[in-house]
Amino acid sequence: MTFTMSDEKVSGVTFQFDAAKPANHRIVDGSVRIGSNLLEMEKKYKLCTKDYLRQGKDGYDVFRDGICLADGETAGILPSLAVALEGS
Repeated sequence: MTFTMSDEKVSGVTFQFDAAKPANHRIVDGSVRIGSNLLEMEKKYKLCTKDYLRQGKDGYDVFRDGICLADGETAGILPSLAVALEGS
């Protein structure tokens, strides 16, 4: 089954989700795709998110390790932040 997030807006990312598994282990290995490409854990990706999530709130701890590329002060009126993340 493909899991659909209700609060988050994700464009072009799909994955398989197993609700029977424990927290932090529910994404099926090898199922994450960005467009038609499999996620490469060693590759760096860019994403745009609110500062609240970039600070690791609501369980998004991994975003704290990202590098802020632009925020509202450096990019003018920008309600979100561009963050570069390294796969682990």
